[in-house]
Amino acid sequence: MVEKTRPDGYRILNGHHRWAAALRAGVRRLPVKLLDLTQESDIQKMLRSSASSKRITLDLDEVVFPGEDDSCLEPPLPFPLNRIYRERLRRGIPALFHELNGWKYDIWIYTARYYSLEYLKHYFRHYRVHVTGIVTGTARKAPQGTNTLQALEKLSEAKYKTTVHVDGSLVLRTFKGSPEFDEHPLSGSAAGWSREVMEIIGGMNQHGKEDKLRKNAGVL
Repeated sequence: MVEKTRPDGYRILNGHHRWAAALRAGVRRLPVKLLDLTQESDIQKMLRSSASSKRITLDLDEVVFPGEDDSCLEPPLPFPLNRIYRERLRRGIPALFHELNGWKYDIWIYTARYYSLEYLKHYFRHYRVHVTGIVTGTARKAPQGTNTLQALEKLSEAKYKTTVHVDGSLVLRTFKGSPEFDEHPLSGSAAGWSREVMEIIGGMNQHGKEDKLRKNAGVL
């Protein structure tokens, strides 16, 4: 797996031992997979494209693509798409994302794996859901020595007033510039995961509306 570097050239991400073995054996050509990983400039563009002040963050590798048995996963995409996109979504993810889109949340997904950015963008389009930001290869170091995930958080600080992190067992809400947070444990039921998350976030939205009305009325 290689990444195109700027202004020219390529950088090996995975397969260093195979490359070294090929050099020793005198093999001059090897098949490669060219990846377009998320760059800091991509993150800046994603942030500029949205007017929302609240976001949802999810881990792709553990939450969105959980790798559980078929009963806990969405059906595969129809043929021939299922031959191209072999990953399976956690059950309820499309419904959850549609609801979050309606509630005007930005959805940010991050992964430590070397997925191609365009591959994931097209994958979610087939489910007709909008994902604001996709950060790939978060475990790697960028050429400038800046961790991509840290760069995302730094750029997001000034953008989002509220961040809700969702995983398999917890919904956690934090607030910009405040040590306060809301923590909502989930039951652990794979079948009811999406419904539980929607109910918790829906309750947050309702409380937020009530607080705003009370503030406008001079109660708070």
